[in-house]
Amino acid sequence: MGELYSEKHGRKFTTEKAVFQVVKDPTDGTKLVLAFDRKPIAERFKEQFDKLRQNIHRPIQPQRKGRRMRL
Repeated sequence: MGELYSEKHGRKFTTEKAVFQVVKDPTDGTKLVLAFDRKPIAERFKEQFDKLRQNIHRPIQPQRKGRRMRL
């Protein structure tokens, strides 16, 4: 239980009852990675970011050119 800070994402994440482990990298067995609930932490952050992006889903509106008064 606590907070984690991701330099890559530049923000803090809170967690409760999470299991962290150092495991072999699934793509390169000679390296070690931090795993969160048995998933590499980078994969977990990507999933959470994708969920956040889907929840926000605001359409981008083009900027309107303002009419200026000329004197």
